[in-house]
Amino acid sequence: MELDIPHSAIYAEGASADSPALNQFMAARGIHVLSWFYPVIPLARQEALLPTIRPDELPILHCESADETRKLGYVDFTNPKAGELCRRWWKRRLDLGVAGSMVDFGDRVPEDAVFDNGRRGDEMHNFYSYAYDRTCSEVFREKRGADFILFARAAAPGTQKWAAQFAGDHPANFAGLQAVLTGALNLCACGFSTWGSDLGGFLGWPEPAVYRRWTQFACFSPLMRCHGRNPREPWHYGQAAVANYKYFAWVRENLLDYIYSAAAVAHETGVPIMRSMAVAFPRELSLADIKDQYLFGNDLLVAPVVAEDKARNIAFPRGEWTDLWDGKTTSGPANFEIAVPLDSIPVYLKQGAIVPVRLDPTLTWGASMAQGRVRALVVTPPKKDEEAPLPDHQGQSAFVRSQPTAAGFALTLKNLSAADYLLVYGAAVSTVKVDGKALPKLTGARFISMPTGWEADPAVNRFVVRLPASQARRREVEVETQPKAGTNE
Repeated sequence: MELDIPHSAIYAEGASADSPALNQFMAARGIHVLSWFYPVIPLARQEALLPTIRPDELPILHCESADETRKLGYVDFTNPKAGELCRRWWKRRLDLGVAGSMVDFGDRVPEDAVFDNGRRGDEMHNFYSYAYDRTCSEVFREKRGADFILFARAAAPGTQKWAAQFAGDHPANFAGLQAVLTGALNLCACGFSTWGSDLGGFLGWPEPAVYRRWTQFACFSPLMRCHGRNPREPWHYGQAAVANYKYFAWVRENLLDYIYSAAAVAHETGVPIMRSMAVAFPRELSLADIKDQYLFGNDLLVAPVVAEDKARNIAFPRGEWTDLWDGKTTSGPANFEIAVPLDSIPVYLKQGAIVPVRLDPTLTWGASMAQGRVRALVVTPPKKDEEAPLPDHQGQSAFVRSQPTAAGFALTLKNLSAADYLLVYGAAVSTVKVDGKALPKLTGARFISMPTGWEADPAVNRFVVRLPASQARRREVEVETQPKAGTNE
């Protein structure tokens, strides 16, 4: 709280997750408690949880050796009683308010095991995790509806329906970060969308530079989560790491509506949040083997720095790409080497981008929103018709349609009456109309108290439009533009 770093959940292993004091303290501050589970409930514990069930009917995984069965204590999730066993195991924590869990292990099934469904361990190796994840998900859903998160280590085809994934126990160095990025892009290309890594790595102490680069990458991952065998709070890595973490934690808050929208698209279509270049640009074969950049959602090109470098190459696909941080535009296809200072990550807006954001009242990326926030749409001029389904503040079905016009572009906003600002990147604005009425051009307006109208924001090469207040379900915005400057050819 003192550092003003936003936080939504805390991970608690062991007895701490059973603490009423911890759960009450966190609930009062709007922070969810997440716990840990792995698929071992020893026979004696199973007997205590299911006292009316005969010992030979308990959902314990049977191996060829009875001693091995007792020693392992694996839950047989193909047994119909496994659901009730897990329901009773989780009851105390769910009653306290635990809102999710790491669903650990599930990838070490003995080959000689015999399951309740008659299959052996060598047949069930992959699909043990499916039954495991499904059972845990069903137990949480009974108690919390859709308000929970599970993130699993093991996976099989279809487990993405029940749980997100985490990357596993990677070393806390640049080699670990590189491996995490490779694994993420491969996994997402296989249809697993909701994924995250242990920020900073799991094994060992990361160098401050590794920690900062991993923080930046985690910000632009489907899940952003610190975890490790050693402490991973930013204050263990110096003041620069704290400043870096705070900035990107607030950037993450800026982008939550956009990430939520991308997750909804993934749920409906299977197109993942994080998209390798081969997935995102299948017609540009020259991009297919690029392994260190990706599209995050539909509109953000991300090129994380995963080595101790001061510069890196970026391959830009066809179209116009606008730097999210300074508003400068690059035309693709092209390859450029750019400087990569340690406090930043290269991120570019796609041509025709539609990105819903929440910003502090000064409209500054990464600034604290503890004292207030406003809603805005970040857009770039489209080359073709674009449409983005978006959440609105009341959870209604909403969308933005963007269309090129002879003089610039037009936007249709449906059920987005809460949008306060339009932030135009990648173009020089000359006129703005809302529902046919021209807005005044302003000079020297402070964005924090900006009246209806529009004005250039030269510090970051964008134009800021303060939209008029409206409760209309549908609004039409027309933007006329001039030839843009600051293009790298």
